[in-house]
Amino acid sequence: MAARPGGRAGHETIENLPTFKEVPNSERANLFVRKMRLCSIICDFADDAGNDRDKEIKRQTLLELVDYVNSAKQPFSEAIMPEVVTMVSANIFRPLPTRSRDTPFDPEEDEPILEAAWSHLHIVY
Repeated sequence: MAARPGGRAGHETIENLPTFKEVPNSERANLFVRKMRLCSIICDFADDAGNDRDKEIKRQTLLELVDYVNSAKQPFSEAIMPEVVTMVSANIFRPLPTRSRDTPFDPEEDEPILEAAWSHLHIVY
């Protein structure tokens, strides 16, 4: 995976990592960090050019992270927290969708603008 955290998924593909159940307990913290870094990559939802596989891998990884965090029996080490902050920041600090200024917006009549990346964002939130 060549993208930097917070970078956009481009020509590289997102690696499908093993689940937490597939690795020994001693390797779970390392896998957690790898999954956080994977989820820091931003998928381009404006471009429908065949990165559906990457989007689905990221969505499934986010769901697995939520499940893992909710079921963790021990607190996370302080060393892991920067990875969490980086992943959350990469996903939630983004430009908001815009509407053309030529077309007036009437909240009574017009549909709201929906965020294309919501399938990932709602999990992060």
